[in-house]
Amino acid sequence: MNLSRINKIESIILAAGKSGRIGQPKPFLKFKDKTFISEIITKLNHFSEKIVIVFGFQGELMKENLFKDLSLKQINDKLIIEINRNYERGMFSSLQCGISKVGNCDFVLVHLVDQPQLPFEFYINFIEQLESNIDWFQPSFNKKPGHPVIMTRDIASKILLEDFDSNLRDFVRKNNLIKKIWECNYPQIHQDIDNIEDYEKLTMEI
Repeated sequence: MNLSRINKIESIILAAGKSGRIGQPKPFLKFKDKTFISEIITKLNHFSEKIVIVFGFQGELMKENLFKDLSLKQINDKLIIEINRNYERGMFSSLQCGISKVGNCDFVLVHLVDQPQLPFEFYINFIEQLESNIDWFQPSFNKKPGHPVIMTRDIASKILLEDFDSNLRDFVRKNNLIKKIWECNYPQIHQDIDNIEDYEKLTMEI
């Protein structure tokens, strides 16, 4: 199945944080028979031309661990690893690092590393929302927007011109983007893993 239809999509996974409240790196927490990051990569692989992964804290070790994952061996040529040396500046700076490695594509999907629980069907349905005259696509559940988001390549390029201490909410508001908010049936778009209690709850739901 060609999920991207005629659109070329590249994806960015933001995985640069310290994961301090959990005590171990979020990208390599176990999810089913994979890790968080390998589960996400496996799903994104179905429609992404390239997948840019932004590490930060212990970046070289994270990169080494990723390439030890045999389940990803067949798609290593799709993976681009970028290390944000200034990850403590915040998530927006990591997003800028990721966008700087995006190539010639139509759309850019931005994914958080602590959302491995999104079902594959979510991505199928999300990509079906793409339209050429829309700048920004975001899922919503119970009228509350969530993640991941998709933006056009042109809009992603504008993010590189912003100060590193900006944020996506301010960027979207300031640029008067043409947005499509997709009201969906996936509550997982609001779920992230911030602490050990969140992780334990997730493992019980699997």
